[in-house]
Amino acid sequence: MATTLFLAKMLGLFFLITGLAALTTRKHFIHVVKDMFKNNFSSYFFGVLLLVIGLLLVLQHNVWKGTLNIVVSLVGWYVILEAVCYLFIPRHAMKKGVKLMKYKGLYYASVLIDLVLAVYLVITGFGIKL
Repeated sequence: MATTLFLAKMLGLFFLITGLAALTTRKHFIHVVKDMFKNNFSSYFFGVLLLVIGLLLVLQHNVWKGTLNIVVSLVGWYVILEAVCYLFIPRHAMKKGVKLMKYKGLYYASVLIDLVLAVYLVITGFGIKL
């Protein structure tokens, strides 16, 4: 349980900070993501980095009993899935996905999902009573 709470706190704070940054700096965030796909090295490196992080999460925490355990485990598997996409999907196809970020509604919906996940993980991980 200590590992679950640690990961919930860490992931929750990560999603909270990056979600708020994405919420308040949309144009900058879109430019950063676009720049990542300008060459093969940066997208490949990011994929490898995500794969390492995802594997660390899953190898350390792959527990499927209890809501918090499941959420933390799903985040790990999602990171691995995202890494595989960066490594195997051609760069031109990934650029098409980045173009979807131009649609404000879709962009803010994805940021909202991150923030809801962040709030859940922070509240549960830190044991905040509402």
